[in-house]
Amino acid sequence: MGLRPSDSGDAKKVLERKLVVKLAYFFNYLDRQAFANAYVAGLREDIGLKGNEYSILLSIFTAGSVQCAVRFFQGLIEASLYSGSVKPSEIAKRAAIFTAVGQVGSMCAGLMMTAMHQTMEGKGGLKGWQWVFIIESTRVSYITQAERQLAMTRLPPKTADTHNIEFKSLAKRVLLTPTIYILTTFSVVCAMLEAFAFQGMFLLWLKHNKSRFSQTAINTYPLGIQAVAIVSQILGGAFIDHTGHRLPMIIFSGAMQLITASLLLVRNLPDAGIFTAHYLSGTSFIVNPIMYGWATTICQRTGDDAVRGVTVYTMAMGGLILYTWWGIVMYPATDVPYWKKGSITMIVVVFAFIGWAFVVRWLDRKTAMAANREPAESGEHEVPEVVDEKTKSG
Repeated sequence: MGLRPSDSGDAKKVLERKLVVKLAYFFNYLDRQAFANAYVAGLREDIGLKGNEYSILLSIFTAGSVQCAVRFFQGLIEASLYSGSVKPSEIAKRAAIFTAVGQVGSMCAGLMMTAMHQTMEGKGGLKGWQWVFIIESTRVSYITQAERQLAMTRLPPKTADTHNIEFKSLAKRVLLTPTIYILTTFSVVCAMLEAFAFQGMFLLWLKHNKSRFSQTAINTYPLGIQAVAIVSQILGGAFIDHTGHRLPMIIFSGAMQLITASLLLVRNLPDAGIFTAHYLSGTSFIVNPIMYGWATTICQRTGDDAVRGVTVYTMAMGGLILYTWWGIVMYPATDVPYWKKGSITMIVVVFAFIGWAFVVRWLDRKTAMAANREPAESGEHEVPEVVDEKTKSG
């Protein structure tokens, strides 16, 4: 018996939801967080890391992902990931889910480290932290052929001249407008806002106080940061999609980081204050549905998919390039347990973040006017119109 159209549509929606979850950043963040958890579970002592070498190694990891050859092959493999997961009608909420699942990956890294420390320590002559990297590298096949085909159907439709990547033409279209400069700067400032959560400083603080905290506590207490990140991203994305306004979420996430930095400036802050400050830092990940949803809406108005792709990937790379040196300079491991310089820097970043958001709003209004659309910050929800060339000519 055949499916009715409504049944088929419902089945497709269910399949799409499963696909977006599978395509998200789970393993990306699992890999990143594994090193931080291994560091506090014995890696530092076993390989003799000293001074600021932890921060330097994190920067080396990031640098490896943005240097030209590595980034090319990584981009080749990941090219369909974002565009296959998020389409124009799903901007903020889906972007939030996409990155929130990455935080689930970070949480699982902590749980894996705890389990490996408790059950695998000494097995096969290896430390528990070594088993994490072995198990994490296991290959799995979890994307079906039907889901691959569905991801392809969700990619933006090709229309005339929107995929022109001839160098001179593309360079002119990208570099002679303010869009890429404004949005990439916004991405870099957003990355600065995530510093307390991204750099794993709560783990380092707990490790510094290991006389008062067990190894299990050191690996599991930071999971609260990822929990806050998951909830705040999804709620923030839902708010943006429902209201069409991003500024309230910008001010909220900035205010939370201002509270975090202000608390951590107190030298003898009690443990409750330290925990509160670091847990609140998880709200900084709200910048993901804010900036990528806003950037997608702004860039799609021209109908130039090639420029949109270059702009979004440049935004992502800008944040990664920042962390090849930002953590070493502003949040070095040697500053544990008191990151005074980093806290002061964060206060400055909060005001830069909110101020630059108004520059992005200006760009939003400028491009909306040029395209005869309502700006994204007006409460309207845009879906770009795809005009068939034959219909237009006829």
